[in-house]
Amino acid sequence: MNIRDHGISLRRAEDFDMSVANFDLDDREDYGEIRWNAISFLDARLYSLTFTEVRDGVIRAISLRKATTPERRRYGQA
Repeated sequence: MNIRDHGISLRRAEDFDMSVANFDLDDREDYGEIRWNAISFLDARLYSLTFTEVRDGVIRAISLRKATTPERRRYGQA
């Protein structure tokens, strides 16, 4: 479904550079779990990853897509 919606597989989240990511809590609604949004690089381009931590640093990717223009600006200002 992520490939259809965003043109990239969720498996690519493994290559997402968490070491330079900007993180925000995704509290737009009650998902029944704590979700995070991260903006960082993948293949020299900024992407947005929504994920939840399932245990001790292991994450479950929920969505991965190219970062929007406002997200790219916010990343550049951080």
